[in-house]
Amino acid sequence: MISAQTGVGRELRAKLGSFWSTMVSNPEAVDTLLQSSAEIGFQSHQLCDEARLSLDRHLVPPARTRYWYLWKVLASQIQQVAISYGDGHVYGEGKLYAEPDNGYEISPPANMVSPGRFILASPAGDGVVWCQNTDYWWQDSSHAKLVFRRHPADLAFDATTIYTDGVATDTEYKFWCFYSKWDASDVYYEWAYILGLPNGPATEAYRNLMNRYWDILVEGPSASKLEMLANAVADVPVVETDGEVVQYITATDDKLAITTTNKTYLFHPDSAAIVSVGDTVDEDDQLVDTVQLFEVGPDSLPSASDVPLVTVGQQFTKRETGQLGWLNRNVDVEVETDADGTTVTFELTGEASKVQLFWAGVDQTLLQAAIGTNGTFPAALNPFELLVSLWEGGFFVLKVTTNRCGPDWLGVDWFSYLRSLVPARVAYVVIIETLLADEEGSSMAGASLLMSDETDASDLMEGITVDSESMVMTDLEPIVELP
Repeated sequence: MISAQTGVGRELRAKLGSFWSTMVSNPEAVDTLLQSSAEIGFQSHQLCDEARLSLDRHLVPPARTRYWYLWKVLASQIQQVAISYGDGHVYGEGKLYAEPDNGYEISPPANMVSPGRFILASPAGDGVVWCQNTDYWWQDSSHAKLVFRRHPADLAFDATTIYTDGVATDTEYKFWCFYSKWDASDVYYEWAYILGLPNGPATEAYRNLMNRYWDILVEGPSASKLEMLANAVADVPVVETDGEVVQYITATDDKLAITTTNKTYLFHPDSAAIVSVGDTVDEDDQLVDTVQLFEVGPDSLPSASDVPLVTVGQQFTKRETGQLGWLNRNVDVEVETDADGTTVTFELTGEASKVQLFWAGVDQTLLQAAIGTNGTFPAALNPFELLVSLWEGGFFVLKVTTNRCGPDWLGVDWFSYLRSLVPARVAYVVIIETLLADEEGSSMAGASLLMSDETDASDLMEGITVDSESMVMTDLEPIVELP
């Protein structure tokens, strides 16, 4: 301890010893040493904090933070690409301020989630600082790339010429990333693996999925909780706290913003708000209709505009019928009687030969008993309603509009993990809808069916049973026009 009284200078010199000459002759080296020590301390504190947060499934960081990362890249690894305002590179999507320009694209190191807020030539901060979304851009996680506006050769980065057999063959550039993010799979290894979930991306969406999964296991399944899990898969935010009041709803070219008394929630610009200014909303309430869940029964069918049809494949028919669409509207019932008996059919969408193969395998006695009385049949019926009636247990439809999902949405395969959460004898359908604008400006939608559960679809198709091993997400077909 250095005395605060007289002789401070002598005591300081005595304690520093030979280091004193360095402080006098090269104070910058001492500053650098002390700053480096401080940075190591900051990084150690960050790692300790992340380890502490990992003990709470709600707070476990999706990605780890590195204060400084030295990125080395060869000139031969830099690709020239065309960039333009409005393509996610400058100031936001959809805003066309200028003609396309040239950019320079670099593939990131393995497990890098984000290069960070700033890129510098030196961590000492004695050079130019490049800012994210102005001087460089980080493209989304599905095809992560770093794009510089200018070539690294023009950015005052440290450059080293690479020689092979005495001939210059390449150039290595070095730059420092500040506050970069890295995927260490903490969410998976700390919490998700025990649920049987696969490792997912280092995103809030994956952590939210894990938490929703845990909530259902702990508290029990319900329609609202399953809907919240689907919102997590779709990366669509829901209300965080009770009693929030909607204050503003603002639509721009690149986002829909719904502001409450608690925070501002951001959505895809094509999202449709289901709340109005002045509404009071509570925790887990939805603000947009990107994800919708319909509990279905004979007396509670969703409207045709919400669910125009579902398609089922051979996991239902047990024949090579491809995808057959069961329309959610009345279609004509066709009755033919000949020497072999009476045959009843109705419209199904799909390849004609496959539809014919389906009808060839139907037990007409059971079908006619299901839709008619004493040999009398209705002039029309709703195929989807008939499909629902084949289930003896519960039935619900989950509809997701994929092109309105968030930027980190996890993809359709993750909906198959609902199976382990849905009660026995309950079947569910996942409709994946993609809205496209045709030349006339109307909307088009593709609907698909995911079937699950050991659900006996009666004996209509020879006692078909659909089990969890046959869960299939069908292609997005057929395409049907919506009103």
